Amino acid sequence: MDCVGELRARLLPLLRQWERQLSAEHPEVDVTVWDRPVGSLTQWQGHDIGLNCLLPNAAPDQPDNVALSVGLNHLNGTPMLCSADVVWGHPSGTVESDVLPGPVPFSADALDDVLTHLPELLAALQDALRRGRPQR
Repeated sequence: MDCVGELRARLLPLLRQWERQLSAEHPEVDVTVWDRPVGSLTQWQGHDIGLNCLLPNAAPDQPDNVALSVGLNHLNGTPMLCSADVVWGHPSGTVESDVLPGPVPFSADALDDVLTHLPELLAALQDALRRGRPQR
């Protein structure tokens, strides 16, 4: 099974739709979709797909980005869905929402389960953008 191809096919169209929606709702925010391999120099060989929101007016002591992402790892062995969350960037790292309690073996059913929870992640991302900073 081509788990990266399946993740791309199922997730990217939705993220691109949300990219347009969030850009319209928050014109001051730079919203972009990403799709890239990760861990190429490690044994964890993975792939992340997500939606990054860069806040150009963030205070100097606050993170300037928050992202919704879904990640895979162990692509060179037993592929795992390793993350599905909304997380603030440095220096915070605050997790706004996480719908995957831990890594699970990649399967159509596991991906379906993550995708059914994506609206929760979008809602968490929208709340984060409205606040403009991590939860306290």
